[in-house]
Amino acid sequence: EDQVVTALSKVSEPVDLLINNAGRMKRANYWELSESDFEAVWGVDVKGIWLMFKHLRGKLAQGAMTVQTNSKNALQVKANTFAYTLSKLADLSIDEIVVKDRPDLDMRVAHLGPVDTPLEWTDYSAEQKAEKMKIVITPTEAAKLMMDLIRSDKKKLIYKVDECKYELQ
Repeated sequence: EDQVVTALSKVSEPVDLLINNAGRMKRANYWELSESDFEAVWGVDVKGIWLMFKHLRGKLAQGAMTVQTNSKNALQVKANTFAYTLSKLADLSIDEIVVKDRPDLDMRVAHLGPVDTPLEWTDYSAEQKAEKMKIVITPTEAAKLMMDLIRSDKKKLIYKVDECKYELQ
C-alpha cells in the first residue's frame, strides 16, 4: 500500500484516465497450489486494483475513464489456472462495485486473450507454446486493442475464444 500511495503522490489531480493492468499467473490446480503462490497471484491481481481505486477515489475526475485490463479467464473458467481465474473473477466484482459507487466514471473492461511477453510461457512445454503462439498477440497489438476500446463508445473488449478474435461490445 505504501508503494501505491508514494506513486500516486506524484500524480497531479484530477485523474481523467486510469488503466489498471495487473496480472500474475501461476498455473496449477487448486490442490497443487501453495499458499504463497496463491497469495502472490491474489496480491497482484486483486489487491493492486483495489489499492488503486481506494487511493484514487477522491482524485478521479468526474467522467474519468477507467480501463480495467482483465483476462479471458474471467469469462472462461479453467481448472489449471485456479488462483489466476479466481483473481480475474474478483476483478470483475471490483469493476461492478466501482461502477455502483462511482456511476460518474466511464468504466470500461478489456478481457484480453493471450499476450506474448518475456515473462510468460515459463511453465509451457515446447508443444504447448507452439499451440499457444497460433493465437497469441504482441504487446503492441494489445495496446492497439486497448486504444480501440478507449476511442469507442463501447464498454467491453472481449476475446471470443471459439473464434480466436476480439470484439468490442
